[in-house]
Order: sequence, then structure tokens, then C-alpha cells
Amino acid sequence: MSRKKTEKPLPATVQPPHVAAAVRRFQEHAATAPPGVALEKDEAGGLSIATARPSQDGAIVALMDALGTLDPAFFGTFVAQVINATDLKDETDATAANAALAFVRGIKPRDETESCLAAQMYATHSAAMVFARRLNNVGTIPQQDSAINAFTKLTRTYAAQMEALKRYRSSGEQKVTVQHVNVADGGQAIVGGTVTAGGRDPRKKVDATS
Repeated sequence: MSRKKTEKPLPATVQPPHVAAAVRRFQEHAATAPPGVALEKDEAGGLSIATARPSQDGAIVALMDALGTLDPAFFGTFVAQVINATDLKDETDATAANAALAFVRGIKPRDETESCLAAQMYATHSAAMVFARRLNNVGTIPQQDSAINAFTKLTRTYAAQMEALKRYRSSGEQKVTVQHVNVADGGQAIVGGTVTAGGRDPRKKVDATS
């Protein structure tokens, strides 16, 4: 009499802690991130911009806020500029544009100025990568020199843009400069220096009663 073999269930795959943590962060990001844009042809044959999740309430406002603006006019023009500056695989493929918008969102712009600078940073990066690829396919020394020259200028520009963003953001922080510290009789410290307060965060509300 033959016995039928009982197959044991395969053990569940146990993910390393760092992988499980990364998956959780990805799921949280996917659940809370604003939608990207979708491109649709209108009746006249042109392209119209919509959100990738049109059924979600407030999706367009969430995307606007993530891009540092709540102004519909700026939002429409800004997204159109980003789309025009990217390489569309076909007329309704917004993958490249959504990658650029994701970069802008990652900068966490606080206003329209920061949004524009972030978009320029992404355009500079994309152009630099084009010339980085060309460096691997040049056939002559002049071509190599040309690609290196363009790549160097673009990467320097990118670094300058990052510094510009840093300076713009730091203009809203309070700065304290300590020039000297004297300790008088009795142990009382006298600090000599200047305290300057910069501009405020444009999104921070001011209590009128204070």
C-alpha cells in the first residue's frame, strides 16, 4: 500500500529588516503622494492636462500644493513648461514630465520661485546626462572635448543652482553673529555682536493679535 506524500507548504519569505522598512516607506509614500499629470487629446486635437487620478477629491489641489503654489494660473503654465521641456515618447505619454514633477516635489518647494528653480535644476541635470552619454560614444578628440566642455558647464550650473536655492531659503532664517564674549566681575557674561532677522516663510501665517 503506497502512502501519498503530503507536501509541506513553503516557508514564507522573510525580508531583511532594512528591506521591510524600505517597503513600508514606499507604501506610505504611494498612499500619500499627490498624483502626477495625465495628457489627453481634446476635441481640437490639442493636449489637455489632467491629474493621473481624476476621481480623487482634491487631487489637483494636492498636486498644486506639492509644487509650491495654490495659484491655478501659475500651476497650468508651470506644468505646461515642464512638459514642453521633457522628451515625450508620444503625445500622451507623460512619464518623463511626471519624473520632472516628482523631482520638483522632492525639493519640497515653499513658493513659486523655488518651484521654478527646481524645474531648472532638473532640466540642467537631464541635459548633463545627455552629454555624459555622448562621452561614451564620441569618435574623435574634438567631439570628446565638446562633450566634456558642455558636461562641465552643466554640472557647474547645477551646483550653482543648488547654492542659489540654499541662499534663497536661508534668507528667511534668523541669523546670530557673535563677535566677542566678555565675562564681567561677578561672572556675568556680556555678548557683543549682531542679531539680524531675515524674511519669513511665505507660507507661515502671522497672528494679527500678537
